Amino acid sequence: MRLIPSAVLATALISLLPTAAAEAKDYCVAKPRCTGPSVPAAQLQASLTEAQSNGTADRFFLGDAIFAAGPYVYNSAEPVEIAGVSGTTLQSRVDDRTVLSVFGTAATVRGLKLELVRPAGAALQLVGASASDITVVQTLGNSAGVGVVLNDGASLTGSSIAMHEGTTPAVGTLSGAGSVSDSILSSAGAGAAVVQGGQLTVRRATIAASLGVQAFGGRAIVRDTLIDGRAGAPGGMTAGLAALAQRGNVADLDAARVTIVGGREDGNAAIGAYAVGADGGVSTLRIADSAISGTGVPLVRVAESGGSATVVADRVAHRDRVPGEPFEGGPGTTTETNRLPAPTGFADAARGDFHLTAGSPLVDAGDPAFAPDAVSDRDVAGAPRLADGDGDCTPRVDVGAYEYQRVLPHARATAASASAQTGAAVAFSAAGSCAADPAAPLTFVWQFDDGGSAAGAEVAHAFATAGAHTATVTAIDPAGKSAAASAQVTIAAPPAQPGPGPRTGRGADRTPPRLTALRAPRRIAAGRALPRLHARRGAPAFAFTLSERATVRLRFALRGRGGRYRTLRAGLTISAAKGANRLAFGGRLSRRARLAPGSYRVTLVATDAAGNRSKPATATFRLAR
Repeated sequence: MRLIPSAVLATALISLLPTAAAEAKDYCVAKPRCTGPSVPAAQLQASLTEAQSNGTADRFFLGDAIFAAGPYVYNSAEPVEIAGVSGTTLQSRVDDRTVLSVFGTAATVRGLKLELVRPAGAALQLVGASASDITVVQTLGNSAGVGVVLNDGASLTGSSIAMHEGTTPAVGTLSGAGSVSDSILSSAGAGAAVVQGGQLTVRRATIAASLGVQAFGGRAIVRDTLIDGRAGAPGGMTAGLAALAQRGNVADLDAARVTIVGGREDGNAAIGAYAVGADGGVSTLRIADSAISGTGVPLVRVAESGGSATVVADRVAHRDRVPGEPFEGGPGTTTETNRLPAPTGFADAARGDFHLTAGSPLVDAGDPAFAPDAVSDRDVAGAPRLADGDGDCTPRVDVGAYEYQRVLPHARATAASASAQTGAAVAFSAAGSCAADPAAPLTFVWQFDDGGSAAGAEVAHAFATAGAHTATVTAIDPAGKSAAASAQVTIAAPPAQPGPGPRTGRGADRTPPRLTALRAPRRIAAGRALPRLHARRGAPAFAFTLSERATVRLRFALRGRGGRYRTLRAGLTISAAKGANRLAFGGRLSRRARLAPGSYRVTLVATDAAGNRSKPATATFRLAR
C-alpha cells in the first residue's frame, strides 16, 4: 500500500503580497438561490483561481449538481469557505489526480460528496484546511491512492469515507499533523487510517476494515474508537492497530479507550494489535484501557534484521492467545500490566452493538487517575467519558470505546445501631446514595415495616414491637428515576421491671393494660423540641394514666373539610411507666418529621410486655404556628 500524492501536493503554497482588506465575496455555482453572482458549474475552477488572489474572504456555495471537470484546486492563504448541499458531487476524470485539493489554514470545506471514478489519486487533499460533512465513495471499482489526505494541521470531522476496492486507505497523513474525528471510515484492502510521516490523530471514529489504524512512520494517536475487522476477507489477515517500521523508519502508535473486534478466534490470522520493527526500523505500540475481542492473537511483537519492537499494554481486556506460532521475538520488550479478562457484557456483539451493559467487567475498570477534558474526551457515541457506571458514587472511566451511562440512582441505607429497644428512636441514613448525574440532587422517602414513613437523607424512627425490622429508603432524581435500599435493625423488649416474673402456662398474662384519663391541650404552639416524657407542669403535653408499664403508640389524624379526619402514616412510639405520664409535645415526631398546623385527633394504644393491647383512647387538639 502506498499513499500517492497528486501533482498538486508536490507544489508549494502560492506566495501572496498583502492586499487591502475587502468585503467577502460569494460565488453561487450552479445554485439558483444565492445572493452572489451566478457561476456555471463548468466555471468552478476558474472561480476558485480568481478567488485565490482577489484580497477577500470568499464563499463558494455549490448547488445540487455533478461537477465532473476536476481536478479542482484552491491554493491560497486567503480565507475561503466551500459549501455544498446534499446533492453536490465532485469528480475528476484525470488519472492520478486528486478530485479536490484545498491549501490554507483559513480554508474550510463542508457538505460535499466526492466520487473516485479514475485510478490512483485521492478524493480530497487538505493542507492546513478543515473539512466536515464529507462523503467519499468509489464508483467504478478503481484503485485510488487514498480517500482523504490530511497534512500540515488539516482536520476532518463528521464525515464518511468508504474505500471498498484495492489497497485504498480511507484517510492518511504524509507530513505535519492531521486529525479525523466523529467519522466513519471503511477500507477493504488497506489500513482505514494510515500515517507515513508526521502525526495522525483519530478520535471517536467507527472503523470497519480488515486493517484498522497503521503507522508506517511518524506517530498515530487513537482515542475512543471502535475498530471492527469482522468483515475482512475470509482467510486474510486482520489487525486493529499496527506500528510497522521498516528501512530505518520510526513508527509510534499510542491508543487508549479503543474496542478492537476481530472475526476469528481459532487461528493466528486475526490480530488485535502489533508492533513490527524490520531492517533497522524502530516501532512502539502503547495501548491502554482497551478491549480486544474475537482475535486469535491479541498482542504481537516481532523484531528482525536489526529492527526493534516494543509493546506496552495497561488495563487491556483480552483472551489468551490460541496455541500456535509464538508471536514474540527479537530486540525489544512486551510489558503488560493490570490485564483484564476477555471482554464480555456487550449489548449485542452478534449484531455489532458493542455498547457496555450494566454487568460488564469493563465498566469502571479503566485508569482511576483518568481526568477527561470536558470538550474532547467523549466516547465513540459522543457520550460523556467519565461516568459512575457501577453505582459506587465514584466516577471512573470504562475500558473500550463506549462509556456505560448509568441512568438510575444508587441508593444506600444504614442504621446508626444494629439493635435497640422498643420505643427507642433509631437513626437511619441515606449517606452514600448518588444520582447517575453527579450534579443532580436526590430526594429521599423512607418506609418502615410497621407502616411508618419519613422523608429526608437522615431520619429517626421508633419501633413498638420486638423482632427484626426493616427501613427502606427510595432515592429519587429530578427526572423521577429511582432506586431503593434497605437497612435492618433488631428490636428488643425493654428489661422487665422488678417484681414477680411473668406467669406462664395456665396463669399466663392475658390482661390488657388500661390507658385512662387521656387529656390533650386544646391549643398547642408548634415548637422545635422533640417529644419527651415527664414534661414539667404548665408545658403543653398529653397526659394519661397506665395500669402497668407498656409501649404506647400515638397515631394522628388531620381534620379536613366537612369535619372528616384523615389518618396520617407518621406516628410516634414511646415507652411509658405505670401510673401518671406526661408527654411534652410541640408537633415534632422525629428530627425530620413534624405535623403541619391544623386540627388533629390523637389516638393512643398501649401494648404490654405480653403483647396485650389496651382499648384506644382519643383526644383532639389544634396545632398552631
